[in-house]
Amino acid sequence: MARVLTLATQKGGSGKTTLAASLAVAAAQAGEGVVVIDLDRQGSLRAWTQRREKEPREARVIYRATDGDGLASLLEKIHAHEPTTLALIDTPGIADESARYGMAAADLTLLPVRPTVLDADAVQATARELSAALVPFAFVFSQVQANAAQRAEELAPELLLMGRLFPGWIGLRTDHQDAMLMGLGVTEYRPKGTAADEVRALWAWLNERMGEPV
Repeated sequence: MARVLTLATQKGGSGKTTLAASLAVAAAQAGEGVVVIDLDRQGSLRAWTQRREKEPREARVIYRATDGDGLASLLEKIHAHEPTTLALIDTPGIADESARYGMAAADLTLLPVRPTVLDADAVQATARELSAALVPFAFVFSQVQANAAQRAEELAPELLLMGRLFPGWIGLRTDHQDAMLMGLGVTEYRPKGTAADEVRALWAWLNERMGEPV
């Protein structure tokens, strides 16, 4: 049965979709059979897969289309498809029914948070909702500028009071946008770059925690 990883946020600008794309590739490179599902009407992850399909890729990432209402049925089909070991769901950057369906289906929901007080405050409602529903979740600081590392460290205790926090962060690096434009993950675009190292470390951490109790 495939594990389900959902990325969610109630505040835009967190780099959620960009991170979803690179995590999908990193997981595929690590041997996972990956299917990505885009529940966001903007379709940014879908557009990335379309760019990706223009050329053969060593790391195979399959796209499947659905909406929130059709998610359960699609996941049943994915679970029955033995080569698929990971379903990665990207949700809208707002609190709507599609996002709730995506989070409810997850073995783990990842909440990207920019290192600002406003973002840390905004994510609390989602964290409370997940806790009440007994859905495992974790935070990751994303879009972290070089001069914001200290702020991330200062905000970390607040997030740790609510749930698990990746012991690192995803920096604000041009490799992410450059990779997205080419239909790549950062681990393909610049395999030895810092952005690639950060994504691989995050995937390894998530991989160990999917399936752990709340």
